Amino acid sequence: MSVVAVPRLQAVGVEKVFEGKRPVHALGPLDLSLAENEFVSIVGTSGCGKSTLLMVAAGLTEPTAGEILVDGEPIRGAGRDRGVVFQTYTLFPWMSARDNVEFALRGEGLPAAERRRVALEHLELVGLSKFADAYPRQLSGGMKQRVAIARALCYRPQILLMDEPFGALDAQTRLLMQELLTRIWEAHKLTVLFITHDVDEAVYISDRVIVMTNQPGRVKEEVAITLPRPRTIEIQEAPEFLALRHRILTSIREESLAREPGFSVGS
Repeated sequence: MSVVAVPRLQAVGVEKVFEGKRPVHALGPLDLSLAENEFVSIVGTSGCGKSTLLMVAAGLTEPTAGEILVDGEPIRGAGRDRGVVFQTYTLFPWMSARDNVEFALRGEGLPAAERRRVALEHLELVGLSKFADAYPRQLSGGMKQRVAIARALCYRPQILLMDEPFGALDAQTRLLMQELLTRIWEAHKLTVLFITHDVDEAVYISDRVIVMTNQPGRVKEEVAITLPRPRTIEIQEAPEFLALRHRILTSIREESLAREPGFSVGS
């Protein structure tokens, strides 16, 4: 008898309503599963609930209904099984790169020397061992984001949740960060939930791309990305890549037009 694998991360009937004079039904009901070592990107129109979904998965926002499961068990708030990286770097400006990474290890019961070793190991992982003593003001945007990734990985989470982590970077740095992230993902067997507005980025780095509907955000379409790995930038010119990109962009455009029914090109 075959054994069905339990999803590493699963959203079951998740909804989120923000209360107020005019309650906003931001999300769901939504069902979504990520397998172990799967890289899934979420795309959709602005305001469709992508970031809300990530905040619920991170345990930083309570769902109005439904639940998030990790290895079949409901989460109870934030946890060390999930690392989170945001678009803003969220580094402490008064701390060095090493100290920013070490901060995530406080409360782990590790001696100071071991915290230092783990922090330096993860800065080396993201190519910043020579900048361990540098402060955020001395680092470029891409370098700050690499420190944030090192910090999210240093306590060895099973799942990495990323909310447009490369959105503020220039095009060339963004490509380098995409390549770095996929190398880390492949080496560390992480499960990644990645939020992005960039369809090219989603197709390039993902195993699967989820297109969300307009608010309230639900799963509109799941697109399997079957491009061979490892991938290089040249694959973005391949007919298979362009076909996937066109399919996803068309799906998002349908949602944009549905939200603005009076809009048409040339009007």
